[in-house]
Amino acid sequence: MRFFTMDWWCGVQTGLTENPADDYFTHLAELRERVTPEQQSTLDGLLSLALHDSRLFQLRMNAVAAELQIELKGYQVEERFTLVYRGVEQFVSEADLERQLCGSAGYGDLGYDEVDILLSGAFVHRMLFSSGIEMAVTFREFELLRESTSA
Repeated sequence: MRFFTMDWWCGVQTGLTENPADDYFTHLAELRERVTPEQQSTLDGLLSLALHDSRLFQLRMNAVAAELQIELKGYQVEERFTLVYRGVEQFVSEADLERQLCGSAGYGDLGYDEVDILLSGAFVHRMLFSSGIEMAVTFREFELLRESTSA
C-alpha cells in the first residue's frame, strides 16, 4: 500500500496519526487526468467500491484465462461483491506477521484499498486487511458484480 499503510492503520487505532486521504485524493485526481477514454469506466468502477470492513470469503484464479475473482461480503450491508479482474498480469498476497490488528480469522476485515495505473497502462488494485495481509492485483479490465444476500 502506498497511502493507507498498516503503520498508519495501527496509528488510527491509537489516535496518533494523520489521515493520508488528502494525498490519496490528489493521486486520484492525477490518475483521472492520465486515463484514456477506454480506461475511464474501469477507473470509475474501482472508485465506486465501498469495501471497508468487508470480508473475503473466496478467491479464485484462472491462470489460463488470466482472470481473478475475489468475493467479499459487506460488513454493514447484506451484500456480496465479486471483483472480477481480467487480463491479470500479476497477483501478490503478502502477510506482515509483525503488524496486524486483532479481528477475525483468515484475511480479516478489508480495511482500505487503493487504485493506481502503471506506465504500461495496467491498473493496480491494492487492498489492506486487518490480518496484516496486503494484496495487489495488476490487470487490464475490471468488472464489479453485486448480489444482495438479504431474504
